[in-house]
Amino acid sequence: MTVFWIMIITFLVHASYTAGGFVWLDHGDIETGRSIAGLSEAAGLFIKGFGSTGFYRPIVSLVNSSDKWLYGNRPWGWHLTNVILHTMVTGAVYFFCRSFFRVNKKIATTAALIFGVHTLSWLPAGAISYRPELLAAGFTLLTVLCHIRGKALWSCIFLALALMSKESAFVWTIGLIGFWTIRERVTTGKKLWLAEAGVILTYLLVRWIAVGRIWPGLKINLDWSESIGTRAWVIGRQFLYLVSPVRPPLSDTTPILPIMNTGVVLVIAGLLVSVILAAKRGLNSLGTQILIFVGIALIPATNLIPLPRFNSPHYAYLAAVGAGMAGGIAWQRRKVFRIILTVWLAAAAVSTFRGGFLLINDLTLFEPEVRRDENYREGLFYLGDYHLKRGDYELAGRYYEKALSPTPRYIAYADETSLLVNMAAVKIAQGKHVEAEELLIKAISGRDTADLNIVYNLALVFWERGEYQKAVILLSEYQGLWQRPEPMVLLAKAYLKTGKPGEAAQALKRAVVFLEGGQKKQIEELIGEIESSLGEW
Repeated sequence: MTVFWIMIITFLVHASYTAGGFVWLDHGDIETGRSIAGLSEAAGLFIKGFGSTGFYRPIVSLVNSSDKWLYGNRPWGWHLTNVILHTMVTGAVYFFCRSFFRVNKKIATTAALIFGVHTLSWLPAGAISYRPELLAAGFTLLTVLCHIRGKALWSCIFLALALMSKESAFVWTIGLIGFWTIRERVTTGKKLWLAEAGVILTYLLVRWIAVGRIWPGLKINLDWSESIGTRAWVIGRQFLYLVSPVRPPLSDTTPILPIMNTGVVLVIAGLLVSVILAAKRGLNSLGTQILIFVGIALIPATNLIPLPRFNSPHYAYLAAVGAGMAGGIAWQRRKVFRIILTVWLAAAAVSTFRGGFLLINDLTLFEPEVRRDENYREGLFYLGDYHLKRGDYELAGRYYEKALSPTPRYIAYADETSLLVNMAAVKIAQGKHVEAEELLIKAISGRDTADLNIVYNLALVFWERGEYQKAVILLSEYQGLWQRPEPMVLLAKAYLKTGKPGEAAQALKRAVVFLEGGQKKQIEELIGEIESSLGEW
C-alpha cells in the first residue's frame, strides 16, 4: 500500500503537466509525424531509425503511435502518458532499491518518494519528446531487478525493451548487472548471461540494419585539457541537480574550460575524495554502492560518445535513484536530517508542480530560459519559430540572428540547417529574396542528401523572383518524393508560367492525393479546367 500512495503523490505532483501543449521537439516528432506510424505499419518501426535522427528507438515510436491513435492531436493525453510513465518508474524504484541495495522498506519508500517528486523529473515527464528517458530508465530498473531474481525470460524481455527505447540503456544495463555480479561474487547463472548477451547482439544487428551506422556523426573539437575540464564541469552540474530542490535550467550552454580552472579543480578533487572514501569502505558499504550506481547512471552525461546536447538535466534522471537512496539513509539517521528532508521534499514538489505551467507553448517554456541565458541557442531558435508562425518576422529574425551567432568558448546545440531555412523564410516574407537564396544554398551545401524542405523554400524564392524555369527544374527533380501538396502546387503554377499546362495538370494530380475536403475539390476543378483548355495552349 505504501508504494501505491507514493505513486499517487507522484502523479498529483505532476498533474499540472496535462495542461501543457506541444512544445520543443514535439513539433517535429509529433505534429509533423516524424516518430509516428499507423497501427498497420507498426512492425516497420523496428527496421528504420527514429524520426529524422540517427538513433534507433522503435519502442518510443510505438508509444507515440498509440498516443496518436488514442488522443489524436490533443496534447493533454500525450502529457498524461508521460506522467503515468514517470509514476510507474517511481513504483519500480521502490522494488529495485529493495533488491539491488538490499535495504529495508523505509529506506526504499523514502528513496522512491524523493525520486518521484524530484525536480529532475520535470523535463522527462513534462516534455513529451523526452519520454525515451522514462522508458529506458524504467525498463533498465526492471531488467536488473529480474536478473537479480533469476527471472531469465522477463529479464531478456525488459532488456530488449530498454535497448529499443534509448541507447543509454546499453551502458546502464551492462554496468548495473556487472556491478551487482562483482559485488555479490556471483559465479552461477551463465545461461541467463548468455541469453542477455544474445539479446544485446540481436539488438546491435537489427540496429545496424535499421540505421546503417554505429552513431550519428557528432563531434566537438576540444584539446585534452578542455576535454577533461569541460566534462568535469558537466558532471559537477549534474551532481548539483541531484541535490537541488529547484528545477534545473533547460539550457545546454556549456563553457569550454581547461583542466586548471578553479571550479573544475574543485569538481575533480571532490570526485577523487569520493572514490578514495568508497575504496576504503568497500563494495558492501551502501555509500559506495550509491556512488557507483550514480557513476554508472551518469556515464552518458560524460559525452564520451558524443550527444547532440553536451549538457542537459535529463541526463541525471536515472541517477536520481541514487539521490533518493542517500536521502532514505539520512532519514533513518537523525531527526535533523528528517526535518531537512521534509523541507526539501516540500520545496521539490512545489517546484516540480509549477514546472507544468511552463509547458503551455514555446514562449512560456523558452522565454524565461533565454532571459537567464542569452547563449541558449536552441531556446532562441524555438522562440524564433514561435514568432515566425505568428507572422512577427522582425522579432523572429532577431532570435534567429542571435542563434546563428554562437558565443566563442561555449558549446550550445542548435539545428543549423533548420535555423538557416527558417531565417530564409523570414527573408522571403520580408521580400529579401537574394538573402534568402544565399541562406538556403548554405543550408543545402555539404549535405549527402537533399532536404526537401530546403528544396521547396529555394523554389519559393525562385517563384517570388519570377525565375519560373529554375523553380520547375528544382521541384521536378524531386517530384516523386514529396509527401505534402504545397511543392506540387507550386510546381504546377511554375509549369503554367512556362507554358506547360499538361505537366501542370499532372503535378496537380499528384498534389490532390494529399488533400481532402474543399481544397481537394478546388484542385480537381482546376485540373478539369486546365485539361479542357489544352487545345487553346
